[in-house]
Amino acid sequence: MKLFNIGLLQCLLLCCAATASALPGKDSAPPPALQARIRMTDTVPELQAAFSPGNQFDLVKAKAQFCHQGIENDWYQVPEYLTHWCIRNSEDYGDGKLGAQDDEAMHKRPVANDSILVRYKDATGQCWRLFQPSEYIARDFGDTIHHSFISEDKIKSTSPTESRLTYHSVEIAVNKATNKIVAASQQMRDTVYTWTEIDRMHLISKIHVRAFDFHGKMTDDEHWTIDTIDGGPGLHELPHTAKLPDGRVLWEMFAEYLKSHGMADKVPG
Repeated sequence: MKLFNIGLLQCLLLCCAATASALPGKDSAPPPALQARIRMTDTVPELQAAFSPGNQFDLVKAKAQFCHQGIENDWYQVPEYLTHWCIRNSEDYGDGKLGAQDDEAMHKRPVANDSILVRYKDATGQCWRLFQPSEYIARDFGDTIHHSFISEDKIKSTSPTESRLTYHSVEIAVNKATNKIVAASQQMRDTVYTWTEIDRMHLISKIHVRAFDFHGKMTDDEHWTIDTIDGGPGLHELPHTAKLPDGRVLWEMFAEYLKSHGMADKVPG
């Protein structure tokens, strides 16, 4: 059973556009080609025997194995152009295997990065994201539940108009009736975002994904490009009452982070 699918991609992609106030001029040079790339290996370590197909699934054990325990109060700045709504313009799936139905569905609705950016703006307007080294997502596919355990790096800005996000994930599909594991796989993903002006501002996402089976053998090697255009301002800051599962208030964490790093003057009023 193949777990490499568009559902997780839609859940995790940062698809956004830039604000007009920050647009470069018409004569701006195109962004430089990205030099540093993640090393995409041909194999990854085999998953632990407890998560092999046929075994009973234990979510507590899986979280302990694949999720970082605890979230530090670690915030970092993200580019302004990664905090706005965008509208899908076109997709070049390359050697990807996405069907026409998925293609049509993605074209019909705007896409926001709302689900994965935990963020606030400081007093100067800079956007900040809480670094969460791992995340757990469960998706219902009728007869099965797909459990995704995602480990990611911080978004890295490689130039004023280019940034990159990389992550590794473990995917486990579980039969809802029996709680038995029916498939397990891993993914490595490298996404490079380029903010550029064509007829108007675009955010081009170049994605390279490799999928691996339970034993760590590569089963898919796919590349595609997604072109998005500006869909208007869309930064949705979290409410000041938002909390982490452990009860900590995110706004208080953000203010404390700024103060403890010599940026008390940047705490919003």
